[in-house]
Amino acid sequence: MSTEERDWFAPPPTQATQPPAPPSPPPGQPSLSRPARPQPTARPPAGARPPMPDQQVWPPVQRGESVGSSTQPIPAIPSAGPLPQRHRQPPEPPPPPPSSTPEPEPEPEPAPAAPAPRRRPMLRALLAAAMVAVAVGAITYDRYDLYEKRTGKREIVQVHQVKAGQPITIKHMTWRASFGTIEAMPDGKKAEQGSVYMKIDITRTPADQQGTVKTAKPTELKLEDRKGRSWTTVFDDSRAEEELQVGKESTLIAYARVPEAQAAEVDLLLRPSNYRSDIPTDKLLTTKLEPDSDVVRIRR
Repeated sequence: MSTEERDWFAPPPTQATQPPAPPSPPPGQPSLSRPARPQPTARPPAGARPPMPDQQVWPPVQRGESVGSSTQPIPAIPSAGPLPQRHRQPPEPPPPPPSSTPEPEPEPEPAPAAPAPRRRPMLRALLAAAMVAVAVGAITYDRYDLYEKRTGKREIVQVHQVKAGQPITIKHMTWRASFGTIEAMPDGKKAEQGSVYMKIDITRTPADQQGTVKTAKPTELKLEDRKGRSWTTVFDDSRAEEELQVGKESTLIAYARVPEAQAAEVDLLLRPSNYRSDIPTDKLLTTKLEPDSDVVRIRR
């Protein structure tokens, strides 16, 4: 073989391929060279598993059949349907390139100035005056309420209703009244157009001896319609006063003028007096009398 045809990595022909063997000792002398130790076999690194042969997974290996006798792949299961597809998220858009000119930073807003305290002397003065007025009013009302309770001026009005001509007894006195329109007054005076005169006849009878001392006329006597409008009456003082006796009637007469449209619907309101003729005049202010809280409403 020429130099051109030999392998690039082959040694030159002049180089020995094997090292020379050591000279053998003379006969009868021991050999000075040690016998070569047997080289151990290569061990796999720690933690590494030796390669395992392929084994059949599906279908399962029948008994008596070796593991590596079949390499049939796993058949597809048609009832399982297609494999689920993964939803791919759209790629995020790249961030905008930084602008060459920096944006100006917003200037901080100035803090609002604290409002100056308002002075309201007029409002304070009005509030103080109102508080004083309320306090004085409360004290005055309380004292007036106490005065009315002690003097007996505050009384609950009790209204008694009765038809015209029917008697009613109140505080030892029996009352009966009737009223109607008349053409003219006793002196011949006639009412103006649109109005009429009415005559009221009242009889009173003492029910017992205490009723005979109640000689005063009714404290209140007026005509009133359904809307609350009222018309005053005037007693006929030309008649002489009659002496009151138990069971004996005495008559009082009064007159009134009312609108012609309301003459048929007015009622008579009569409040008996609590005056007693047996109380001396100088003791009337110091003697406590019965309250005149009863009102008789006589309907037509």
